[in-house]
Amino acid sequence: MTTGNTVPPQPARALGKMLVGSVLKTSAARYAQREAICCVGTGRRITYAQLNERCNRLANGLLARSLPRGAVVAFLCSNRAEIIETYFAIAKAGFVGLPLNYRLAPREVETLVNAMKASVLICDARFAETYDHLRSSSTSLQHVLWIGKNAPSSCLSYEEFIAASSAANSGSLNIFLTPAWASSKLPSMA
Repeated sequence: MTTGNTVPPQPARALGKMLVGSVLKTSAARYAQREAICCVGTGRRITYAQLNERCNRLANGLLARSLPRGAVVAFLCSNRAEIIETYFAIAKAGFVGLPLNYRLAPREVETLVNAMKASVLICDARFAETYDHLRSSSTSLQHVLWIGKNAPSSCLSYEEFIAASSAANSGSLNIFLTPAWASSKLPSMA
């Protein structure tokens, strides 16, 4: 019970006001060698320390592209480890995430990417048809990271991009995810 303006004591293990980007950093410090992800699709197993490093590399690589804080990063990916890395990297770098539903038609994805003025697209190779459509129709995309083999010449390989980027902690900011249905900026598809 509290009286007046006193604050009740916090439990010793409470996260308090921890930001999304900090959650992974803290987990990596506490549980470095514990398995964080088991990606069934690729057979990879990633520890918390490895996940934190990969997220830092992705965040730092994107920040090195001179994208301003708040820039929109769209991602079109199936359920695999890279989608988790993308969510955390966006939070660490202070970008706005635009998760794209892979069941949308290429024209619908184009509408979302252009309406939100996405600067970056992280795209799974299995959605090459949608990327081909975006390549010729997007007005805002500056960088495309390709998850998988045989990246088109207009794209950067996701794995090479991460390998070439700094693993230093990129800080922790709030995460902003913009569900497509929540935006009032989207034009009618009619």
